[in-house]
Amino acid sequence: MTINYIGFRFEYRVINNLFGLSGGLRYSRMVTSIGRDSYLSSDPDYFYVNYYQSELNTEYAKVREINQKGDYLGIPLEVRLYPRKEHRIKLYYKAGVSFNLKVHSKSDISFFNESMEQYQADVIKVVENASSNFTTFHIGLGLKIGKSNKPGISIETYTPIGVRFPKGSYFVKPLAGSGFQLLLSVPLKTKEQ
Repeated sequence: MTINYIGFRFEYRVINNLFGLSGGLRYSRMVTSIGRDSYLSSDPDYFYVNYYQSELNTEYAKVREINQKGDYLGIPLEVRLYPRKEHRIKLYYKAGVSFNLKVHSKSDISFFNESMEQYQADVIKVVENASSNFTTFHIGLGLKIGKSNKPGISIETYTPIGVRFPKGSYFVKPLAGSGFQLLLSVPLKTKEQ
């Protein structure tokens, strides 16, 4: 599972610029895949999906991979702690939550044998839909380059400590993860120091 996103947010500093409270809007793309765990292993590069079953027949498809893309619109909320006085480069800590609603999704099946392509719609019917929403809770560490009242760049770690889906509505259940964010900061209002 990978999640890529782009968005904007506003930050308001409080208590002598020690804390930053932020909120914004984010477009995310969640890409999930079921298939081979490693391209270096010697395991078979397919698995079977039961796409039809009746009292008399059971139909299976030989599948290499099932991919699903979900597009989401979200609202991220964060609290940041800037423990050091104003410096050109400073370390900060953050914690946050993001609420996300699905706007579009698509599933795709990669079959072992191309002659099975005609059953694409039948197999997709048994694949769970992308979750209608999800919530993430995360923590992180950031490095801000530039003064708080000037444009700057931040590099952040992003470590989810929880991902919450509606009950039973996930295609792949994440166990752990982390990532990086690159942020461009442009002050809209500056305070004279």
